Amino acid sequence: MTSANDSAVLNNIDRDEVVQLMKDLQSYRSFSGNETEVMRFLAGWFDERGLSTELIDVSDEPGRPDLVVRVPGSGGGSSLMLNGHLDIDPVPLNYPGDPWDCHEDGDILTGHGLGNMKAGVASAAAATVAVHRSGAQLRGDLLFTGVVGELQGGVGASDLVQRGIGCDYTIICEPSFLDVRTMHSGACQFVITVTGSSAWIGMLHRAEYVNAVRVMSDVVRALDDVEFSAQPHPATPGLPRMVIGAINGGVGTEFLKWRASYVADYCAIIIEVRGVPGQDWDRTQADIDRVLEGVRAANPNAQIEISGPPATYTDDWRSMKVPGHGIDTPIDHMLPQTVARRHTEVTGSAPEHVGPQDPGSFAWTDAGWFERGGTVPVVYGPTSNTERITRINNVLTVARVLGLTALDICG
Repeated sequence: MTSANDSAVLNNIDRDEVVQLMKDLQSYRSFSGNETEVMRFLAGWFDERGLSTELIDVSDEPGRPDLVVRVPGSGGGSSLMLNGHLDIDPVPLNYPGDPWDCHEDGDILTGHGLGNMKAGVASAAAATVAVHRSGAQLRGDLLFTGVVGELQGGVGASDLVQRGIGCDYTIICEPSFLDVRTMHSGACQFVITVTGSSAWIGMLHRAEYVNAVRVMSDVVRALDDVEFSAQPHPATPGLPRMVIGAINGGVGTEFLKWRASYVADYCAIIIEVRGVPGQDWDRTQADIDRVLEGVRAANPNAQIEISGPPATYTDDWRSMKVPGHGIDTPIDHMLPQTVARRHTEVTGSAPEHVGPQDPGSFAWTDAGWFERGGTVPVVYGPTSNTERITRINNVLTVARVLGLTALDICG
C-alpha cells in the first residue's frame, strides 16, 4: 500500500519540468573544464524551487565550482547523496546529425551529453525537489551533488571528499539502463616520455642524435608485454587492460612540428589502464616500468620516463587529474536491495540486473571517490552505455525510484 509520503513524492515529479530541465542542461557545451555556466544554471534552478544551494570551487581551481544541494533532516537518521557530473564527452566525428539539436520525439530525447550524463542529473535533481516539495519529515539529510571533472578522474568528487562532504549512502546516476550496478572498474592514466637529441637533416651524416619518435615506437611495442600484478575480477574478464590513447612528438617539450627537417627530440604518449576494484596504481606503474627497462637498455642515450596523475592533467593532455577508483558493493547490501525493491514497485518488474553489468562494470564513476570518503555506493541511472538516445520514461522512472529510496533511507 502506497504511503502518503510516497504519493506526495510521486505526485511532485512532473514530466514537462523534467524534460525542460534536460533540454536546458543539454544546451550547455560543458566539456571538462567548462562546467561553470551549467553549474550556475542548475544552482539557480534549485534556488527557484526553494532549496538551499552552495557552489564550492575546487580547492586549487578557483571559478570551477561543484554544486551541493541539501534537504536537511531533523537528526538521527541515515543520509543519502544523489550524484551526477556535469562535464560531457567530446563529440565524435561520426556523431549522427547536429549534436546540439535537442530533439524530442515521443518518448525519445536526443542530444549530445544527455546519455553521459545530464539525463541522470535531471533524474536526481527531480527526485531531490520532489522530496522537498512532499513535506516528508526526514531524520537524515538528503544531498544532491553536481560535480565537475568526472571524466578527468573525479576532480570535483575528490575535492568534496577531501572537504568531508559526503553521506552514509550514495547513488550515482550514471548510465546503467535501470540496472542496479554494484561493481565497476577503476582507471588510471600515465604519460610516458622519451627525450632524445635533435639534429638538422642536412647534418645527420656528421651528427650524433637520438630520434625520440623512433625510440617511442620501441616503447609502444614493449607495452604489449606488460603483465599486471593485480588479480582479475570475475565480473570484468580481460581487466586490467591498457590502451594507448594519444601520441605527441616534435622538437622540444612544446612538441614543435613546423620544422620537420629537424629530428624530433621529444615524444610522449598517454595510456590508460582500466583496472579492477582495489587496484594499486603505484604497483601498476611499476608493472609498466618493468618493460620500459628493456627499452632503456637498448637505447642508452634516450631518457624514458613514466608518470601518473597529475602529469596527465597538464595543458598538453587535460586528462586525468586523479585516478578513478573501482567499487564492489555486496549485492545483498541494504542499499542496492532498497533501490531494486523501489524499482519493482514503480515499474511492476524487477531490475534486469542487480550486481555487476556488462559493459557497464567496465566503466568507472565518481562512486569510487565517495566510497573512499566512507559512503556505500551504487550506480543507478536512466541511460545506456550503448545508446545515443535518452528514453524520457526511464528518466522519470529513476527520479521516482530515487525519491522513494530517499524516504526509506533518510526517513
